[in-house]
Amino acid sequence: MATDHCARSVDRLSRAYEMRYSTSWSKIKYSNQIRHLAALISVLRDIDETEAGKIANQLKRGGCDPAVACVLDSICSFTIADYYQYEAAGIRIFEHKHLAVKQPVRPRLEKWLRNIPKEDLAEIERIYIVRRGDVDALGTYTPFLCNINLVWDNPYSRFDPVSFFDLFHIESVLYHEMGHHINRHTFGQDEDQEKEADDYSAYLMRRSSHLLFRIFRVLFDAPPPPARKGDTGD
Repeated sequence: MATDHCARSVDRLSRAYEMRYSTSWSKIKYSNQIRHLAALISVLRDIDETEAGKIANQLKRGGCDPAVACVLDSICSFTIADYYQYEAAGIRIFEHKHLAVKQPVRPRLEKWLRNIPKEDLAEIERIYIVRRGDVDALGTYTPFLCNINLVWDNPYSRFDPVSFFDLFHIESVLYHEMGHHINRHTFGQDEDQEKEADDYSAYLMRRSSHLLFRIFRVLFDAPPPPARKGDTGD
């Protein structure tokens, strides 16, 4: 069975790392090691979620590094049957089937991703569009896996003024999590990391000529955002 083959692959990788690095899974912390482990668990989960969960639990019970545990929890935190799948900007999108929405998500998300420079999107593997309460924040970024969780909390029609502000906030959160990605931030809350992510989000919101920023420029005669090094404006 394909599931047995993947499970054996994970087991062989575990033994290979123990031999090569003279350590155990509890000591694995380097990014290339975590990426290989995450890739195998992700492939296995796409085939058999139950088997992937068992292996992840075995690794966590063995006392794996906290960074590894966070990656495993992120991989195993969803059931693929609950999501619509499609691609946008070359990224796999998983949109929860039970979002409380009155407007389509996909066109809006595709538009926002077009505002992000292509080189900044490099290595983003997946974006999960989730419900309020599915994660403990409005958005999260998972290092090593390069995945983003984005809470889509906008239950209003496009004719409702509240929707405008909800979408503004969701868009800014997406750019904030992208800021964590391009700056290669690590796990945990860090004031400097959050500021870098905020700065990147503010830059993209201004660059996208969002209505609120256009109004701000007119009212306060503010200059347009400065170009980043290598930014072509495409």
